[in-house]
Amino acid sequence: MPGATLDSKFTKESKTYHRMGDLGYLDEDGNLRFLGRKAERIETNEGPLETERCEPIANTVEGVQRSALIGIGDGNPKKPCIVVEPSKGFGNSKSKEEIRRKILGKLKASLPNQKIELVEFEKSLPVDARHNAKIHRLSLAKKWTRKLHR
Repeated sequence: MPGATLDSKFTKESKTYHRMGDLGYLDEDGNLRFLGRKAERIETNEGPLETERCEPIANTVEGVQRSALIGIGDGNPKKPCIVVEPSKGFGNSKSKEEIRRKILGKLKASLPNQKIELVEFEKSLPVDARHNAKIHRLSLAKKWTRKLHR
């Protein structure tokens, strides 16, 4: 794919660099802070929102095995949504409501400028068969956009 290869490289001061598709920044202490994959970032009414700003917060809530940030909608901006794979023993509706409430509270406290109002649940998140870790966020986004727009 010559076009993709061309897009992924740039030259600065006679050095060639390769873009990896990851987002990050250097904080005030010079530490590199990883934000997630650029392709998985969503554009919201409040600005861009990256997976690694949200998912680690949701994953600290008891009863959350893992989570995925997805965008609801067909164009930009999208409505942010956290999809949760509950831990074993946390699948009933009462525990899901408690998990939802805690996630939304933590996200509001940590990301006050973002309006994250949706938390949905999947028995298990779809993952790459080779790694069993890379979550298929695009398929989740398509599924939940269809479900929530009915």
